[in-house]
Amino acid sequence: MGELRIIGGDLRNRKISYPIDPRTRPMKDRTRGALFNIAGQKLNGCAVIDLFSGSGIIAIESISRGALHAVAVEKHAVTANRIRVMAAKFGISEKLTVLTMDVFDAIPSELQLLSSLRENRWVVTICPPFDLWLSETEKLRGLIDDWLAIAPDESMILCEVCDKACKFTPEPGCASLPSSLQWKFYVHRPSVLASHRKTVQRLTSDDVKG
Repeated sequence: MGELRIIGGDLRNRKISYPIDPRTRPMKDRTRGALFNIAGQKLNGCAVIDLFSGSGIIAIESISRGALHAVAVEKHAVTANRIRVMAAKFGISEKLTVLTMDVFDAIPSELQLLSSLRENRWVVTICPPFDLWLSETEKLRGLIDDWLAIAPDESMILCEVCDKACKFTPEPGCASLPSSLQWKFYVHRPSVLASHRKTVQRLTSDDVKG
């Protein structure tokens, strides 16, 4: 078993254990801290959707930091069950839902669970194995678009991308992310965090006249 420490919130310094598996790549503490700093106050009272959940540390720590509810999507049954075990250990099972399924099969519009979370902003974290950003680029772009389409206004998409998929001269960018969206980049090599916020589209007086 591997072990990770929760670095913030009510469960700070508690440790979670997870099955050591080459398919599971736990996020480094420094990068995870940066991810939660980016989410900032938007985490309080919001729902967190943790795709490619792996160890479950993002979902569990998000509850520690004030998230109303977290949904962890993890396709490997043993790993997903371990997330449930840790949630029970910390007394947060009612706030954490674990879906044992392939992220690419989790069509947001068909997940009834999400309808109960529509009153809150979402923070959707997408932290897959790094090689998927290069081998499954189109699938990941589609995944981002699908979740963004159904997410409530003011929700945030947070991705951890391998730096090999990104460029930073002359302007920051990532070929693996949808270019139609406005991204902010935060470098934490060997990974890069990218965030996009779904803003409310308000009509101007010119729009109304038009």
